[in-house]
Amino acid sequence: MSLPIYMTTSNFIGRVTIDFKDKRYRITVRDIQLLEIMSNLRFATDIEKLEVYATRGDEFKPRFERKDIYLFQDNFNSLFELSAVDNDW
Repeated sequence: MSLPIYMTTSNFIGRVTIDFKDKRYRITVRDIQLLEIMSNLRFATDIEKLEVYATRGDEFKPRFERKDIYLFQDNFNSLFELSAVDNDW
């Protein structure tokens, strides 16, 4: 699967919340923005919301829903893999 250009020319920034409850956890990523790192072979610092690439009106764009969302899901899953900790320090 090829990466869309906005993913290859940007770093992603956003807010992460980790909630714990009854030996379970939930990770929420929100306010995802793209920090453009390269534009026309020069460095840039433009920041755009992910919604520019992901949505049209109040719906996901077909490409994002069909392909891009799974790239985000795989990346976030690998970043936030939690495991049991041995408490015997």
